[in-house]
Amino acid sequence: MGIFSGKVALVTGAANKRGMGRAMALCLAREGADVVVNDIAGFGIRNENDEDRKEGWQGLVSVVSEIRTLGCRSLGVEADITSQEQVKEMVSKAEKEFGGVDILVNNAGITGPQNKPVLDLSEEEWQRVFAINVMGTVHCSREAARIMINRNKGGKIINIASIRGKVGAAGWGPYTASKFAVVGLTQTLACELAPHKINVNAVCPGLIATEIGMGASIRNDTRSGMSLDEATQKAYAGSLSAVPLGRAAQPEEVAGVVAFLASPAADYITGQSLNVCGGWVLAH
Repeated sequence: MGIFSGKVALVTGAANKRGMGRAMALCLAREGADVVVNDIAGFGIRNENDEDRKEGWQGLVSVVSEIRTLGCRSLGVEADITSQEQVKEMVSKAEKEFGGVDILVNNAGITGPQNKPVLDLSEEEWQRVFAINVMGTVHCSREAARIMINRNKGGKIINIASIRGKVGAAGWGPYTASKFAVVGLTQTLACELAPHKINVNAVCPGLIATEIGMGASIRNDTRSGMSLDEATQKAYAGSLSAVPLGRAAQPEEVAGVVAFLASPAADYITGQSLNVCGGWVLAH
């Protein structure tokens, strides 16, 4: 019996084979949670890796299969989190199939334009990033919280922000602003939902060994035969000198922090945004 036995988790943005969402879903399932996994499409919006498909990766279908292999129930739901109606339908499916939602992990997000000054950004570029990173988090949190309140059993909401939600940087305007917004939203929801015994926290990853961020460079190198870890280290070589631990994190390391915040061990923690950055903030 795991610490999440009898609990139902919903993890957004979970279709990518190398993504944090999949790692989080599997981490929760290993501790007994039934898991609803979501993405905008079955393979995930960022899954452009043909090698994954050749190896038989099927996005949400594969994640669901992995969770079921662990002895837990699972359901894959394609939904666009920028659509309030689609989010309502997704959460309704979770409630109908498994009785509700005890743990919500708002992982889905995009980086948006990179290395582009604010003065050169279009309104559409700003709106797209905020629609996913901020309003997507609002939609999912609101619908899950309503179910948690109605069930009167408390719950845990974990928002995936970023170290860029703590420290700004030139060329990352929409992403940085959206992740600062997620940190602020986390604090507000923590205050509002505390009377219902719902804890709301955020995780702020730094450099992570996934395809998001330096995706194009990493994909090109992995297609040339380089391992994902080697490609990530190369892509982030200029940044790793600012990380005291000297490396990018693995998705599973972020997943472990998410599992902690979802666990009874974190029942007295709310409104916090925990850095998972190898000490990066110490140098900034």
